Amino acid sequence: MRQLMSRYGGNIIVIGQGKASDSKLPEDQSLDNLLKNYATEVVPKTFYISSYDARPEWMGPYPPGSVSKLVKIGTLEHDFNEISMQGTFNVVSDIYVSRLHYINVFSVYIKTRKNYSLECTVGDFEDFYDLVLVVCFKDDPAKDDDMKLSRRPDFVKQLLIILCAKMGLTYEGDIIEFLPSRTHVGKTIDAEFAESLKTVIEGVDTDEKLAEVLNSIKKDYPRS
Repeated sequence: MRQLMSRYGGNIIVIGQGKASDSKLPEDQSLDNLLKNYATEVVPKTFYISSYDARPEWMGPYPPGSVSKLVKIGTLEHDFNEISMQGTFNVVSDIYVSRLHYINVFSVYIKTRKNYSLECTVGDFEDFYDLVLVVCFKDDPAKDDDMKLSRRPDFVKQLLIILCAKMGLTYEGDIIEFLPSRTHVGKTIDAEFAESLKTVIEGVDTDEKLAEVLNSIKKDYPRS
């Protein structure tokens, strides 16, 4: 039987709880309600919804061809720690982003590539784009040009930092390498940040620690 490679607090069902952490979600799981009444404001004007905390109905796996206008941010080689097992191994995940209904709301997808170790552990799984993170940047007023990721390296870096933190890649050696893509979004990422991503979120296990890292990124970005 082929399995879905999807994240919702991990790749497996939590025994006795169904989909992990569903109990934390409000009854109205629409994007507007979640952004208004549920999303975490990790730093001022930056809100996130993560399927690693709780998976809304519209997050999770999307088959190839079902999502459009995805832009590749880059490729992450990382430790696969999303299921319980005795040994560990590395996988390669491509990271994509697109706007979600509004000019200041972005959805982040992961597509983990098949390899021998993964298939031996998880089984024969299908390639899906996993919608695992939504981030809203509430600039006031939100102008379209100001919200283009190609002009906002600070936004792109925040997306990556929040994603890696929520994936639990917070121990030394969890992130092996990050390679920015050659897209207009990937080109906003400088070599220094790409290298620092391997260590900058080490020990970031709370939103307070995550906020410290995000604030350092925001301070480094010169607003015009």
